[in-house]
Amino acid sequence: MSYRVVELATILFLGWILVWLTLPFEQHYDESLRVYAREPLFRILLGVLLVSASAFSLPVALLLFVIIFFWMTDVHLISNIQFK
Repeated sequence: MSYRVVELATILFLGWILVWLTLPFEQHYDESLRVYAREPLFRILLGVLLVSASAFSLPVALLLFVIIFFWMTDVHLISNIQFK
């Protein structure tokens, strides 16, 4: 039971980070994180983190993959949505 609670809390937290990083209102992180995203060693460490998360829980790993992907490509998902 406690494992499931930890898993759901982690998923909610990562979902909140995903929404926070994709909001277009301001840049939430400084230029150093963009520099780190270009470093090969840092990308390898993120890959190891992703593999470790997949051993913990597949939904957590999938959400973490989306966050890493958006961070690496610097995509602002919500800013591209146009409401009519």
